[in-house]
Amino acid sequence: MLSGIGPGQHLQQMGIEVKVDRPGVGANLQDHMEFYFQQVSTKPVSLYSWLPWFWQGVAGAQWLFLKQGLGISNQF
Repeated sequence: MLSGIGPGQHLQQMGIEVKVDRPGVGANLQDHMEFYFQQVSTKPVSLYSWLPWFWQGVAGAQWLFLKQGLGISNQF
């Protein structure tokens, strides 16, 4: 909201110049807890073979036309 875009009355109360009055801007913001971890696979499983651009295109086409394949995963 420091940009001046947001609920006009609230911005004025905070001493921020209102550029655009948009009541919904900044509402319902929340932090998302995240935890990152790494693990070693006991099997030779990898996405490395899909790195060349051709295979990325294949995966994309499988998803686009068939709604299946590697492209349906968040890994892609």
